[in-house]
Amino acid sequence: MQNWLDQHHTALWIIIPCYALALWLLVSAVISYIGGWTTLAKRFRLRVPFVGERWTGRSGQMRWIAGYGNCLTVGCNPHGLYLAMMPLFRFRHHRF
Repeated sequence: MQNWLDQHHTALWIIIPCYALALWLLVSAVISYIGGWTTLAKRFRLRVPFVGERWTGRSGQMRWIAGYGNCLTVGCNPHGLYLAMMPLFRFRHHRF
């Protein structure tokens, strides 16, 4: 095993970060789908820039296991509600 690691250690420096990134994106996409964020964003996706007061670092709960702790930006104006994720978690979480 050690011999194999010695021969492939350079490749592991590329494979492990790629695997971690792919896993991060997969988990984000699954949470978006299971929690219903994807469904809401398809119907209510923001098409114009939001104008109004926003509060960052808020928490929320969608259906089943999709909890969003301190990573939401919430806003409101006379046209409706604004929800957005922090950039680090934004994959498959479109603003609406």
